[in-house]
Amino acid sequence: MDMYTEHFNLKLLPFENVPDPLFFYDYGDHALIRKQISGSLQSGRGLIVVIGPIGSGKTTLSQMIKFDFPENIKLIWMGEPPANSTNLYLFLAQELGLKPSSTEKTFVMRDVRNILLKLNSEGKKCLIIMDESHLMSGDVINGIRLLNNLEEGSIKLIQMLLLGQEELMEIINRPEMEPFKQRIATLEILGKMNIDTMRKYVSHRIQVAGGTPVLISDTGWEALSIAFGSGGTPRTINSLCDRSFNIAFEREKPVVDALDIYEATQRMGLRTDVFHYICLLNTRRLSD
Repeated sequence: MDMYTEHFNLKLLPFENVPDPLFFYDYGDHALIRKQISGSLQSGRGLIVVIGPIGSGKTTLSQMIKFDFPENIKLIWMGEPPANSTNLYLFLAQELGLKPSSTEKTFVMRDVRNILLKLNSEGKKCLIIMDESHLMSGDVINGIRLLNNLEEGSIKLIQMLLLGQEELMEIINRPEMEPFKQRIATLEILGKMNIDTMRKYVSHRIQVAGGTPVLISDTGWEALSIAFGSGGTPRTINSLCDRSFNIAFEREKPVVDALDIYEATQRMGLRTDVFHYICLLNTRRLSD
């Protein structure tokens, strides 16, 4: 795909779907949740859960958390849950630089606890971030509950941030999950962006990339608002904007307008009401 940065006089591609702290939208829900998580981590509260649909920015948010705690945190990142709690402890031990003398859970836990006590005495914290947490088995959930019980006085020896899709909420709400639920210090839900937030978010990304919001015409903004009338996730918004800029570039247009956005919804197979808006614009043009 051709890069449209030069055509629109941009320094960077504004809508890449990669978790880049540079583009982090530090407003609204995301800013609030980032503050909450940082607060929970600083006060050592233990277990934090963030739930949101695919593409709602959970991974980007966790990248920002890494960014917030550079010096004194030992960060352990898990792209998905392990198969069982034994694997969880063994992975944790390995990441903490241990070579467990046995794979027996009790011994691994003892070794993990000792190293966490050592980190704690040096004023350091340990944070596990687990993505795709809605895929956790009951055994892994139990393993996490036991890790959360590791305390020295009132201080949790390990902090955990679980990121997951909406199914995680269903799991947590099961009656048998009550003991686990009670251990959650902070539970945050990332929703979809409404029209107002979406406009600010898109403008923010264009500005970070070195452009101005006038790169999208008034009809373009209106078409975007119609496309995301029922809310949108950052990932879908990025994809649609990226595609729209590319189409305007292919057509050698100086700005992105409603037609480019409509064409992008078609190429992406998005069902929206933008077509009706285009018809309305054409009717207006004919009557002018």
